[in-house]
Amino acid sequence: MNRFVVLAMLISYCAATGYFANFEISGEFPCEDFSDEVCSNKVKIVLKNMTDKLDERRRNGLISWFPKSDVRDSGYEKYLDQLKSYSDFRNELSEQPSATVELPLTLNYKSVSADNIPKSFDVREFWPYCKHFTDSIENEGNCFSSHAISVASTLNDRLCIATKGQEDFLYSAEDILTCCKACKVENTCRHNGSQHRTWKFWVDEGIVSGAFGESNEGCLPFFPSKQFNTPISCHKNCTNPNYKTPYEEDKYEGAIFYRLKKNEIQIQTEIMAYGPVTSQFELYPDLFVYSKGVYENQFGNEIGHCVIKIIGWGVEDKLPFWLVANTWGRKWGDLNGFFKILRGDDHLGIEANVMAGRRSSVLAAREELLANSAGKIQSNFFFALLFLFFIYT
Repeated sequence: MNRFVVLAMLISYCAATGYFANFEISGEFPCEDFSDEVCSNKVKIVLKNMTDKLDERRRNGLISWFPKSDVRDSGYEKYLDQLKSYSDFRNELSEQPSATVELPLTLNYKSVSADNIPKSFDVREFWPYCKHFTDSIENEGNCFSSHAISVASTLNDRLCIATKGQEDFLYSAEDILTCCKACKVENTCRHNGSQHRTWKFWVDEGIVSGAFGESNEGCLPFFPSKQFNTPISCHKNCTNPNYKTPYEEDKYEGAIFYRLKKNEIQIQTEIMAYGPVTSQFELYPDLFVYSKGVYENQFGNEIGHCVIKIIGWGVEDKLPFWLVANTWGRKWGDLNGFFKILRGDDHLGIEANVMAGRRSSVLAAREELLANSAGKIQSNFFFALLFLFFIYT
């Protein structure tokens, strides 16, 4: 076959699959000074081009999800903040000291079967008396705090489910954001934190009470009014003057936290038994223009991570999905702040990073905690070296 024919076929394939668009809309920075109006306009143009490309791919049957038709209704401001955050983080990453993070134990459900898993599931319908918790969507505003919001929200859901709605303690995202020093790389609003360290903070130190928004309930209510570069400080006292329990006495600790195996049946079993879970996945620019449908990443380079809450699953247009609560407010997307993301393929790492926790360390007969895989690999490697030592000495 003529090489020019092969080249033409290759170009046609790349154009049809959107391969070139990954370079055209890379998610890299269209400018440097994000406070400049010219720069902001360039970012809007990038988002508009991205929306047009996604619309074209949807019309050609290459994707099933819908982007926002009006770029002003997209996550423009959040995308701009994310670019700032990633730009700062990329520049500072080399200055951060390397840290060894102890991985949590992995929970394993024995003898689980796909036959026991329904085609669709939504915690809001299964536990309707907790719907005022599970249906909540918070807005982190200009302060990156998805780790704090998602873990606190998940804890609230699971407490309501465990007590059949009888206990009304609300865990404070503000306490996590301001007092968990290990959760973030610095004490500002510029970066999202670690879900693993947030769950660990709950077990090791406990979290005080505090509702979201303007209700001003509990010890430390969460108000998303902080700005991007706002310094964060922990005062260890209640900000609500009407709340009488002292800060230290208001702490509620967990008993255990754990990672779920990278297996959708294991994750589904956990949600059906105990309620929502959290996950940390890779963030790409096309999510900011998401409207509805089952999201699959199409364009760009990774520009950070996001911690979210998984509340269920289902199938749409023959595509299996996880039903997810985001932390960008109800105006983002067309599903009141929720979105659907591809299930079963560990898309963007969403199934490899699922975590949860409990107030009791007692496990059911069908559950066991396993050492993390990294520990197993290190142990096997050690014994292999030991074996070679005795063979050759």
